[in-house]
This record gives sequence, C-alpha cells and structure tokens, in this order.
Amino acid sequence: MRQVKRKIDNKTTKRCRSKFLITILILFSATIAQSQKIETEELEVCIRKQIIDFLIKDNRLTGVDKNNLNSVHISELVNKKVLGYSKYGIYYITDYATNFQNLILLKKDKMIKIIVVSDSKQLMNEISSFLSETAFTDYESIEYFKAAIELLERNMTRIKSSNNVNSIWIDCN
Repeated sequence: MRQVKRKIDNKTTKRCRSKFLITILILFSATIAQSQKIETEELEVCIRKQIIDFLIKDNRLTGVDKNNLNSVHISELVNKKVLGYSKYGIYYITDYATNFQNLILLKKDKMIKIIVVSDSKQLMNEISSFLSETAFTDYESIEYFKAAIELLERNMTRIKSSNNVNSIWIDCN
C-alpha cells in the first residue's frame, strides 16, 4: 500500500513540476516577446536627428557634434523604457550636455512632437490631447499626468525658456 501511495505521490509531484516548468517557460517567453524592439533603426535615427535639430534651433545644444545621435537620452515617462519599444508613448528627453530633462516627446507611430517643459498649462493640454487621441486607459493616462507633474516640479528651477521653436508634429517616414 505504501509503495502504491509513493508511486502516486511521485507521479503527482512530477506532473506538478512539469506544469510549473511549462508555466515558467510560457511566462518567460511572453516577457521576452513583450520586450522586443518594434521600431526600425531608421525610425529611431530620424527621431534622434529631429530632436538634435530642435535642440540646436532652440540654442539648447551647443558645442556638440550634430551627427552624434547619442548626445540625447530618450526614455518613456512612466515605465522608463528607451525609445523603440512602443508605437505610442510619452517620453522625456535628457541632453547629456546639460543633464536637463526639460523636453517631452509625444510619439504616435512615426509622428513625433517635441514640447518644451516650461509652460505647465501647455504641457498638460498637449498631453491631454495626445492621450485622448490614443488608446491609453484611464489608469495609464493618470500615470502619465503624475509623471509629467513630477517632471515639471523637478525642473522648475532649471527650466530654460524656449526661443519659441514651434512644437509641431514631425513625420519620420
């Protein structure tokens, strides 16, 4: 009787282990699939060039090689992922020359809009319009607003007024 029970326990244990391992593999595969870059290198280069051109026109990036596309860091505002992993998103831009995070990038597929974080009302209006045009949930929208407010608060003493470079949608096709 004990041997039969041990065999049953061993079979049950093996099945549970197998199911557990399969579940872990599925979750691991799903995580890897979610973290795959979805943007092309050409699109990322275009976006970086547009940002650097914007910074140069606004006298925010001086003494930096215009062809050095790595002179700016672009990170998603809420989940902190770098550019290239989402078709839609709100990003903050840090230029390495000043370490300021006072630019916001709105990204809709291949369209981008760069916003100077100096006017809180304009920034919130731009983000609100962007979020209403995209498929973000209410919770995600609230998280973006919170992150934008935190960015405004962090940079209030360091915000450099813009030279009125227009914030327009730019097509990176």
